[in-house]
Amino acid sequence: MKGASMNIIEELYLGNLTPVEKCFLPGSEYARTVTALCNCERQLTEWISKQERAEGPLQFLSELTEAQRTLDDYHQQERFIEGFRLGARLMLDTFLIPEQSALRDIR
Repeated sequence: MKGASMNIIEELYLGNLTPVEKCFLPGSEYARTVTALCNCERQLTEWISKQERAEGPLQFLSELTEAQRTLDDYHQQERFIEGFRLGARLMLDTFLIPEQSALRDIR
C-alpha cells in the first residue's frame, strides 16, 4: 500500500512486525546464560569426540540438542499464541462487555 499507512494486521501479515526476533544485551543475565550453555555444549562435544567410538554419542548429542531446540520453538509459538489470544480477550472485555460496578463516577 504505497502512500497509505498500513494497519497492524497488514504489517504483521507482510512480515514487517517480527515479535519473536529479538537480540539480547551483551553482559546481561541472558547473555551469560547463553554463553554458559554454549560453553557446556562445546566442552561436552569435545569430551565425547575424544572417547573411543565417539560417533554414536556425538550423533545422540546432536539429536538431543536438535530435539530441545524444536521443543523450545514449539513452546515459544504456543506462548505467543496464548498471549495474543489473552490480549484479544482483554480488548473485547474492555470495549464490548458492559461495565458492571456498584460505583459510578461523580458528575
